[in-house]
Amino acid sequence: MDTRDSAAQRGSTSSTIRLHSHQTLTISLPRNTRLVATDGAVQLSFVDPALDWLGEAAPINRLRLNEGDSYVVEQSCYATVSGASTGVAAIHIEQIAVPSVLKRVRAWITHRAMPDRTSATPQKAR
Repeated sequence: MDTRDSAAQRGSTSSTIRLHSHQTLTISLPRNTRLVATDGAVQLSFVDPALDWLGEAAPINRLRLNEGDSYVVEQSCYATVSGASTGVAAIHIEQIAVPSVLKRVRAWITHRAMPDRTSATPQKAR
């Protein structure tokens, strides 16, 4: 049974990745990406982007998502996903779409920032 919000799925992109035990995958996760462990347990490791200035001294965050658990990425980051269970594990990655109001505001700002080409040309005197 699919328990995800259908309204959030309309404009979103999603994929499901299957991992065998101890198989790892490094991926780039954009902001507001939701990760849902669908089969088995999954280990998620990432560095907090706010601590990037520490370089290699930055602590690594490790989360174990059991089947049915979810996690929302607050800031864009690179993450390592690995199968933590003995069998095959699967994780569903859903990138939540930008709300339509925000899209309209961005379009309005872009339109206002661009000068109108017709008014930029000099008018001929009559």
